Order: sequence, then structure tokens, then C-alpha cells
Amino acid sequence: MPDAEVIPFPVTPMRRLENAMQNLVKAQEEQRRAVQAFQDSVSQLRTQATLLRESVRDFDEELRQLGQEARRAHAAALTLEHTAGRL
Repeated sequence: MPDAEVIPFPVTPMRRLENAMQNLVKAQEEQRRAVQAFQDSVSQLRTQATLLRESVRDFDEELRQLGQEARRAHAAALTLEHTAGRL
């Protein structure tokens, strides 16, 4: 919570309005900074999600290739087993 400002009385209505406007401007500046920080965070999250998607895609491709190699190795083992059985 922001520090409270003690306003001496009597204060003219114009001075109170000026204080209120100054506080409003400060609040708007803080809100702008908060919105910018939020937008930066969303941008970073988007970047990380993209990197994760690419990593998962690469991992999926590696698994696909590994599966193909395993099928070839299995077929070769069956062929070798069949050949050994005929000897």
C-alpha cells in the first residue's frame, strides 16, 4: 500500500483536486508499468512454449527414427534366427 500523505486542513478544494490528480497520474504510471511487465511475461511464456513445442517435435522425430531402427534390428534378428535354424 502506498504511503499515506497527510493533508493539512483547511485545504482548498482546488488543492485537494490537484493532489487527487497527481495521485491518479502516479497510479496510471504504475498500472502502465504493471501492464508492460505482464505483456513481457506473456511474450516470454510464448517464446518458451514455442521452444518446448520444437523440443517435443524433435523428441518425437527421434523416437520415430528409433522405432524404425528397432524394427529393422528385429527383422535382422529374425532373419539371423531363421538362418541359424536351417544350419
